[in-house]
Amino acid sequence: MEHKTYKSYDELPLMLSVQDVADVLGISMSGAYELVKSGTGGIYELNDHLFEGRYSPTNAYGKREVHTVYAKTREECERLLDEMIPKVRAEIKAEKERLKAEETAQE
Repeated sequence: MEHKTYKSYDELPLMLSVQDVADVLGISMSGAYELVKSGTGGIYELNDHLFEGRYSPTNAYGKREVHTVYAKTREECERLLDEMIPKVRAEIKAEKERLKAEETAQE
């Protein structure tokens, strides 16, 4: 995979690979993976014609869960990830509210 050198932050694409994040921020790959893991999503090029988009939020039970989309282009993967993240956040929020209501009813 080819890595581009960016001369300014204005040149950065909307979505970066983990390697791009590490390079741009001057941090290790493990540090970059830690940032990606924080629930904002990330796109990885698996091979010449397959991209994987991942979103790894903490669910209503406090555990990390991975949601994945696959696409033939980075742009399509970005779009699918952008559509998925709000849906997953809404599902987690609804489950948290359900758990809270259930907890309140038991008191």
